[in-house]
Amino acid sequence: MAIAIRIDATKTSLKRLVDKYTKADRPAIRVRCPESTCQQEYVVYHEPSMDKVQLCEGLAPYLRRDHPKHPVLYEIPEPTLDGDSKNADAIRARLLYRRIQVTSTRVRDVMTEHPICCVPSDTVQHVASLMRDEDVGCLPVVDISRRLVGIVTDRDVCCRATADGVDPKATTIEPYITHSIVTCVPNDEFKHCLELIRKHGIRRVPVVDEDGCCIGIVALSDAPDSSRIKVEKEFVRSIRSTLKKHGI
Repeated sequence: MAIAIRIDATKTSLKRLVDKYTKADRPAIRVRCPESTCQQEYVVYHEPSMDKVQLCEGLAPYLRRDHPKHPVLYEIPEPTLDGDSKNADAIRARLLYRRIQVTSTRVRDVMTEHPICCVPSDTVQHVASLMRDEDVGCLPVVDISRRLVGIVTDRDVCCRATADGVDPKATTIEPYITHSIVTCVPNDEFKHCLELIRKHGIRRVPVVDEDGCCIGIVALSDAPDSSRIKVEKEFVRSIRSTLKKHGI
């Protein structure tokens, strides 16, 4: 396997990874974007068995394709390299930046899709069980067509229903639903959603489609990490097993 790391990232977000490769004396080459006016350069750490010329020629078309928005990382799996061929097409570089590149974030990019919902006729006990099993603090309340009618929180269940002394097995959540709710749509800017959360003092915002049906939910905790944390998290998630395989 080879990993192509953008030069500017080698000194910032991925410095620790580069230090590990350097300490392990991993072979490396440099590849520059073939666009004449572009100075973007990558360091490619690779297995000793991988052909340097093939790596250099094979990565170049990907850099041209992604110019000028060069990704932070490419992963080049060794099995895709044809040892008998010197064609650039013999390598397949997998970019790891779709979710880690810093861009304008939309609600659809961060929302939890198809959240667990409940209906007004559900019992307090059933709703509490759903929250426990799904490890969530609130549930959108929908009608039979999944149109959003309100929201119920763990506080509604624990404080209001319990304080009223009702039988949780026989009492529906209908009296405890908050019907006046703030919503957003998938194409909203995420920063707008955060403004709604702060303005109204809430923790979650349901996401609805053009028919008013609940298709997602956004929480304050869904706020994107900084670019450095985002890069590191995605890299670890994507190739942790491969790094372990090579003892890194």
